[in-house]
Amino acid sequence: MLDIKLIRENPDRVKQAMKNRNGDYDEIIDRVLACDEKRRELNSKADTLKAKQNQKNCWHRNNLEHKKRLQKLVIQSQAAIQKVLNFINKTKTF
Repeated sequence: MLDIKLIRENPDRVKQAMKNRNGDYDEIIDRVLACDEKRRELNSKADTLKAKQNQKNCWHRNNLEHKKRLQKLVIQSQAAIQKVLNFINKTKTF
């Protein structure tokens, strides 16, 4: 079995070696190289899509954390407003 790296780096040498041993396999080697190129292209696209998905997940996670912090601030602000209103109501009764 031939290593794809060897075929990719030395296709002419592999073709010649195959001719010397078994016969003419030029077309098969060319198809193997074309399939390998397509596989590498698809792997690259898949990696790009995975990176984009990871980036979106990170943004979403950061957005959720930001939303939680804002909700906490709103609750704290509402509590502070309520304390001020309570203080105002107490001072009115005097």
